[in-house]
Amino acid sequence: IRSPTLSQQSSTPDDPRAGWKMQALHAWFSAPKTFIARRIATNPNKKLINSIYRILTDRNKTFYKSINEFVDRTKTVLASPVIIGQESYLAKIRKFMNYTEGYFKDAPRTDMLYENYDQESVSTALERCLHDLVIKPLKKSIMDYLERRYEGDGSLRKLRKNLAIAARFSHDDLQLSRSVLLPGRKTVEVARVFFDKMISEYSPVQKINNLHTVIMQIKQDTESTLGGSKYLSADDFIPLLIYIIAKLEMENLLLEADYIEELLPEKLMQHGEGAYYATAFTAALLYLKDDVQ
Repeated sequence: IRSPTLSQQSSTPDDPRAGWKMQALHAWFSAPKTFIARRIATNPNKKLINSIYRILTDRNKTFYKSINEFVDRTKTVLASPVIIGQESYLAKIRKFMNYTEGYFKDAPRTDMLYENYDQESVSTALERCLHDLVIKPLKKSIMDYLERRYEGDGSLRKLRKNLAIAARFSHDDLQLSRSVLLPGRKTVEVARVFFDKMISEYSPVQKINNLHTVIMQIKQDTESTLGGSKYLSADDFIPLLIYIIAKLEMENLLLEADYIEELLPEKLMQHGEGAYYATAFTAALLYLKDDVQ
């Protein structure tokens, strides 16, 4: 994309949230044989989930009091005036969840879970329970906080202006390969459906699942289009994603990018396809917010 190109940004990113993940994203898209949708575990053993849920919601245990006090305190903090330039409070929510997960492993009566299930299954089920108990009751407060944060620093105002500009970009403006065609109306509207569904979810993992569907739809539609490229590279994919977001005029996706990146489990942000989806999504929105000319 004109001045600077995304290929230049991907190798020397200025934003601290990019870095090696952008390089990995580029390599990943350049090797289509590795583009295999590995399902992010969101539905582990129901018996295991129920066992963990009962422990976390037992009023006689520390977990119940700790989680409820944190949720109540966080609602108050998120409703207070936003200080521009201050670190996002969402990082503290993720830290609390990480701490709870660590404490859970050493708590009484949880050892039997690790005897009957492998550690990965327990960790996945525990993460899902914490989404229900921590993130779900905080979702509205979080989104209100992010909206005030981005309105306060002018990001949403800039994004609204830039979306209108980017929606008029031509094939040459996006610097797409000649064999790659601009997305049609069908692709854009399918993306709208799953972006809307993503917005309705409270779990960052479920949001990533819907983002995965959007990404796969863009790839499949582009790669199957007559005259289209057989494989879609990162240099072409991210401009296409930028174009689709601009056409949809969905400024609230900027809030979604922050929500996902801050609250998604660290293991999914550092490894696997979840990291790539989140990075591509964030890269597209950062361009729309800051670099459209």
